[in-house]
Amino acid sequence: MSDLHPDFSFLFMDYETFNSTPRGGKASQFAGIRTDADLNILPMRALNIFCEQSPDNIPSPIAAMITGITPQKIKRIKSGIEHPPKGNVEANVEVLNEYRFTKRILDEMKVPHTCTLGYNSIRFDDEFTRNLAYRNLFDPYEREYANHNSRFDVYHLVLATYVLRPHLLTFPDMKNAQTGDFDIHPRTGKPMPSFRLEQLSKANGAEHANAHDAFSDVEATIFILKKIKDGDPAFFDFVFSLRDKSVFSTYLQSIIQSGGQAKKPIFHISSNYGKENDVFSVVYPIMDHPTQSNTKIYYDLRKDVSPLIELDANGIKERLFSKTADLKEQGLQRLGLTTIKANQCEVIADLNENGALLETFSIDKKALRENLDLMRTNEAFIKEKLKDVYANEHEMTEQDSDLMIYSGGFFSKQEKDEMTRFHGFVQRGNLHEYSCAIPLSRLPEMIFKIKARNFPETLTDDEKERWKEYTSKRLTDPALGAEITLVNYATEMNALRKQELEPIQHMVLDEIDEYVEGLKR
Repeated sequence: MSDLHPDFSFLFMDYETFNSTPRGGKASQFAGIRTDADLNILPMRALNIFCEQSPDNIPSPIAAMITGITPQKIKRIKSGIEHPPKGNVEANVEVLNEYRFTKRILDEMKVPHTCTLGYNSIRFDDEFTRNLAYRNLFDPYEREYANHNSRFDVYHLVLATYVLRPHLLTFPDMKNAQTGDFDIHPRTGKPMPSFRLEQLSKANGAEHANAHDAFSDVEATIFILKKIKDGDPAFFDFVFSLRDKSVFSTYLQSIIQSGGQAKKPIFHISSNYGKENDVFSVVYPIMDHPTQSNTKIYYDLRKDVSPLIELDANGIKERLFSKTADLKEQGLQRLGLTTIKANQCEVIADLNENGALLETFSIDKKALRENLDLMRTNEAFIKEKLKDVYANEHEMTEQDSDLMIYSGGFFSKQEKDEMTRFHGFVQRGNLHEYSCAIPLSRLPEMIFKIKARNFPETLTDDEKERWKEYTSKRLTDPALGAEITLVNYATEMNALRKQELEPIQHMVLDEIDEYVEGLKR
């Protein structure tokens, strides 16, 4: 890592949330700890922020029970009645409305030469950041690439360590949450490993006393990364370098084309393959994605290629995008089609250099070869069908402007200028004087919701009535992005109440019940 800028730093981060869905879900806590390139914690640079809740969302009782955070607890922390758990790193605790919560986080992430990273952050935390930024009219992507910034995922590094350098970590056995029995690997008959942060960190000597407190989880993430980096610096540097899109693409091209003209299969390490398949597979590069830049389509060579030849485009699409349970009912297996994105810190490796792993993990090399030959023979025919399969993969229609981050298109320059103007009014504290100058766009509705959630004192009487109507509809209509509506809230809460719970868990559920009753009123 000697090529890093002298000002380079890591920002380790973690969210706790009231919902499991980033799109429309609400955050409860954000923690961030900044270190230098050698993982030395920088003094006075840590964040521990809680987010005030607005009345247009129902917290998931399960999420609240796991984290122990309720809207009432956040109010108690703000008033100083209650204090969150203290970590080993000094941090000022802040409680902010969602708008200021989002801005505070983005300002920290946008510090030049920052690499923002977490544990399973690419799929979850980064999506929460993007959606928070979007619905509060900040740029959802700028902090990921501007000012020589980047992002990384320690979870991906842990999976790569399990496959390529297993001696660097102790991997605890995974227990089934329902039965308490060990999850057994279908091929080896041995317990499968756990990659859960709290179990992994404790198995490797960390304290991690407050799992599911964002600040404690960040400290555990730093511990795991340091253990891998200290154990094999060259291996860490290799995986870390793949976060850079150009480095990833160059390396990918070199291992696909090495040793001849024919495209070669590669190793791909990902949780998508499941622990029963040792979180990796041998995949063959078929084609660029027809609509998504930075994305290529591959085939898992452990899966039979025949369906790609026999099925038409609609049949392939149905098998590809159906729910696993539906496929199982029909006695069908999911196709081996997968995508790899150059900008999502994916971990790939050269098959030639790591071929011994096929025997280590008891992979059927004969089946791989047969599927590879079948793919190469029918590749042109298969590619034509896949163009149709992936052409309209992510077409979405949304009713609510807050959900249009991927379906509403990019904002125009005129809209971005108006957003800058809006932020200026917020910073000057004269939002009550603001009026949107672009009526025919998403902006007026989005700005109204930002004001109502974060600055209700600026609403007119008519806007207050409009906000009541909107919140009432959002609490009952899942089309507006609520993960929990009043109907499925009752179902979830009743199911939890029937379980054997600790007294503290009952107290958390009581507070959520009290909060939801207030929303109903």
